Amino acid sequence: MGQYCPKIERILPDGQMEMIFHLGGRFLQKDQDQERIQARSFLYGQLHQYLDLIPSSDTKIIAIRFLPCGVFPFVPISPKDFQAQQISLLDLFGKSGVELEEQVNEAPNIPSAIRIIEAFLLRQLVRFSRPDPLIVHISEVIRHSGGIGDIKDILRSYKISPRHFQRKFLEVTGTKSKTLARITRLQKAMRLIQDQPSSTLTEIGLRAGYFDQAHFIRDFKGFAGQSPRQFFTQQNQLNEQFVRT
Repeated sequence: MGQYCPKIERILPDGQMEMIFHLGGRFLQKDQDQERIQARSFLYGQLHQYLDLIPSSDTKIIAIRFLPCGVFPFVPISPKDFQAQQISLLDLFGKSGVELEEQVNEAPNIPSAIRIIEAFLLRQLVRFSRPDPLIVHISEVIRHSGGIGDIKDILRSYKISPRHFQRKFLEVTGTKSKTLARITRLQKAMRLIQDQPSSTLTEIGLRAGYFDQAHFIRDFKGFAGQSPRQFFTQQNQLNEQFVRT
């Protein structure tokens, strides 16, 4: 049997938050110059830069992914308060969060674990407030336009000031609308690179909505810490799980 050789996988922002349950070995997370083992279960806030992970040799994971406004109705605190951070289920939900972790880990199979999580989230949905429909609408405009939709006309039609809107958007989604648009555009470019490997970076950038190749590479480096060519040369297989379809 071959020896397991851990490999760093670089995960890029995608505008979504995740609730993670490690049923097997936990991942090693590298933050700047520090390394730490991830918690058994947690909610991860909006990423604004890359995240380096080293999967374990016995990875078994359930990940619940939320659209930009999706976490807000289920948690008692604003997503802006745990940006780029993992927050434990204990800190989020108290004793019931600990019980959820135990029930998921003791479930006889994955479908049973998923049903337990779904039932828990539905109970939380009854308790906490819904997001502002305007924020949901604009986040969907950004998502479906590939990050190039113009929201100025929408704000004018709703007669809401940009400053007030941005404050509410951050409160609900854990990120700014312009940042979400940039991340959405980045993910579109990543899909194009994977689907159209013969295209040049200039062609990819223009199709994704960037002004030119320099704009594309600069924005990509800001999120990934690498150029697109460097990133995809390393064949980040785990990251493919985080690219929007």
